Amino acid sequence: QLTIEEGAILISQNRLRIYNGADPDLQVNGTIQTAGGNVVIQTGTTNIFSSTSITNIPQNNVRTRGNSSTTFENGSQLNISASGRFSAEQTSIVVFDPGSTIQNDNFFRVRNTAVVNISGMFIHTGSFQQQDTSQLNFLSGSSFEYARNAGAFPTPTLTSFASGSSVEVTGVTSTVPTNLNHAFHAFEWNAT
Repeated sequence: QLTIEEGAILISQNRLRIYNGADPDLQVNGTIQTAGGNVVIQTGTTNIFSSTSITNIPQNNVRTRGNSSTTFENGSQLNISASGRFSAEQTSIVVFDPGSTIQNDNFFRVRNTAVVNISGMFIHTGSFQQQDTSQLNFLSGSSFEYARNAGAFPTPTLTSFASGSSVEVTGVTSTVPTNLNHAFHAFEWNAT
């Protein structure tokens, strides 16, 4: 079990790998920064991020794997840098509670039957990759801001926008994004 207390900073110069152990396996109320490796949440782990900031410095990944359960609680932030990546894979479940924020400046992937449930805010300036029967769910109270020109929304057959969710397009300047054929609950076009 690894606990990071409020105000503490964990800087990973190499790979930070969380394996199955005590419940929860990782409990964070501080900051994790990857400066030379990946944060890998392994099979069978339970992880709770409370008021946590995870920033993956360029060229690094945050990855959840097989049957792991990861929750980003109110006040938590996942910042995916311009050359970083987030990947939920191999039947993992990732939950972003109300009050959590995802800032995707590069690559957000959901694959291999993983499920990502978002009730917080997702600000998107990067790209998505979805595969297999994975699912990306924007739950009631969530907000999705598409803050880039061109690109693509998440894959419609693998993504849902529940009643009470909202979508705002803010970054389009010349090229309309693809994959707009979703059943949106609330949709606002606030771009030129």
